[in-house]
Amino acid sequence: MAINLKETLRAWILIGACGCLFSNVLCAQKTYCSQPQLDNLISGIESRSGNIIEMLYQVGQGTGTCFGVDVRDQGFLKKHFDLAGQLSLRKLLASFGPAVTYSTGESFVYVRVGNGARDWLDVVMPSFQTAEAPPEIVDSELSSRLYALANPGSGSLGDTSFSESEKVRAFSMKNATVRAVITALVTNTSGGGMWFTARPHPAQDTLPSQPFWTILVYAEARDLNELRLRKALGVP
Repeated sequence: MAINLKETLRAWILIGACGCLFSNVLCAQKTYCSQPQLDNLISGIESRSGNIIEMLYQVGQGTGTCFGVDVRDQGFLKKHFDLAGQLSLRKLLASFGPAVTYSTGESFVYVRVGNGARDWLDVVMPSFQTAEAPPEIVDSELSSRLYALANPGSGSLGDTSFSESEKVRAFSMKNATVRAVITALVTNTSGGGMWFTARPHPAQDTLPSQPFWTILVYAEARDLNELRLRKALGVP
């Protein structure tokens, strides 16, 4: 059953201490994401072709690897690749070509497609704190906080609806980039997930009028995630 964000946002989001203070890293706690295994063969993934986001979603859901896919070149999303055959994550990432670079952390793989100037993902937020809540609620709060940071005195970015789903556990960050906060949202969601950008990033001198990233939670139904993915990519 759909629930209106305005009626529930303040009940879910508590702007207060979560029990740990730090600069731009998470509290020491077990992540919900698997440690990236770059050289292990990818198994259990159905063979199909798709763009880079579809490919990495399949890998992530099948292996528990969490991704952030920062697409700076939207034209790259029109390219399709095939996941068929025995290959490792390292070889899959290399198969996308030199435009795709990546870095790994203990529980996350950050993938960048193309180059671009600093933008709203690079903005440093003085603080971001949340209580345990559904990922849609935390995501909406982050979007509204970013909008308010760019336009002091403004309201939220608008309504959304959500269904009861997996929860993001409470976390707190200080002086962290928007990119780092979105990553924390994913790694603190039970079951893990991924975030990606599929629309042009607004420049820092342009007000972000709507969220330009999409969150997918692996524990959600696959058909629901694929619907969100298609909507974000603008394909039927």
